[in-house]
Amino acid sequence: MNEEEKEKLIEAVKRDCKITWSNSETEKEIEEKVEDSIEMVAHKLGMHEDEKEDFTKPGCARTLLLKRCWYAWNKMENEWEPNYRREIITARHIYEVKHGKEDTE
Repeated sequence: MNEEEKEKLIEAVKRDCKITWSNSETEKEIEEKVEDSIEMVAHKLGMHEDEKEDFTKPGCARTLLLKRCWYAWNKMENEWEPNYRREIITARHIYEVKHGKEDTE
């Protein structure tokens, strides 16, 4: 994921979290939450390193990332996985099927 894509995600997270102000402390905190959430969600979904670009496209992966960031912003990270377990499993199946297909080719 390049810096431009990461910046787009940061802006999307700020919109989702209703952050309308701008200061360096908030910017740094949001950036850290996005970086941590990318790693966390990618791991939960079983993504390969090159698939992290999926977070910039509409779909399950981006939605889960935005919601993980929202929970992190509201200091409720431990609530995200139980509340989104069904969506995580569904999205994980997409990557399992994709990887299974690649392995058989």
